[in-house]
Amino acid sequence: AALNACPSGWRLPSLEDWMTLLNFLGGDTVAGDKLKKPLEWNVSERRTSDACGFNAIPSGNYSSYYNEFNYMGKSTTFWSSTSESEKEATAAIIVTPHKEVSMWEMDKANGSSVRCIKE
Repeated sequence: AALNACPSGWRLPSLEDWMTLLNFLGGDTVAGDKLKKPLEWNVSERRTSDACGFNAIPSGNYSSYYNEFNYMGKSTTFWSSTSESEKEATAAIIVTPHKEVSMWEMDKANGSSVRCIKE
């Protein structure tokens, strides 16, 4: 479903697109705080800068295994278009209180946010 979420002229970012953004922000070990919308995360306001206007909010995700929403107010995940298997796709994960962004393979049956990029 995430692959079809973007309107015409836009697309779901690939893992390579995500890595380009993270590297631009100083690397995956510090980029998380630079993507967080200030005042939305339970971390020091001085740490969150939203350096590029991304405005990530801690929306959590949906677990198909538990059939419930998880981690609202604590983390957010964003799908990428990169998929290593029919069952899983790569997602960017931002968690309170960590500064980094992790890239994980997640079950496609789970629900995560999408950020579209202009083609």
